[in-house]
Amino acid sequence: MADDGEGPTPIGPHVPKPAGRPKNPVGQWRPIFLQALGATGNVSAACMAADITRSTAYRSRETSVRFREGWDEALTTAMELLEAEARRRAMTVSDTLLIFLLKAHNPAKYRDRYEAPPVIDAEFEETVWTLDLGEPGAAYAELPAPEDEGTG
Repeated sequence: MADDGEGPTPIGPHVPKPAGRPKNPVGQWRPIFLQALGATGNVSAACMAADITRSTAYRSRETSVRFREGWDEALTTAMELLEAEARRRAMTVSDTLLIFLLKAHNPAKYRDRYEAPPVIDAEFEETVWTLDLGEPGAAYAELPAPEDEGTG
């Protein structure tokens, strides 16, 4: 789309950036950033919409509890939008996606079931532990000595 100076310039899904807008004064970029972050789940796209650098956004996240909470809420909103789109596609297009969603939302019912067999059965293990072999090596003391193969 050519920039004719009229209207917004798209920078991502549902996040228009007005063309030729001057930089936002300190702090006034935050609502724009949070709205764009909630719509895209993408920090770079939100920074472009708010006309700030990524370092400005991350620095504000570190220093402002309220902004950090807004950031977390925006990412939650973005994830919910993504889940809604995945659900829509699962219901209309993709059985595989439907299976993933079922497993994610009800793992007790839809998880893959694999139970490894026991390595040693309990009866064998009990037998091994209750054997009385006496002194170490005593079981081998009664074995005949090997014949000397060197004579002949």
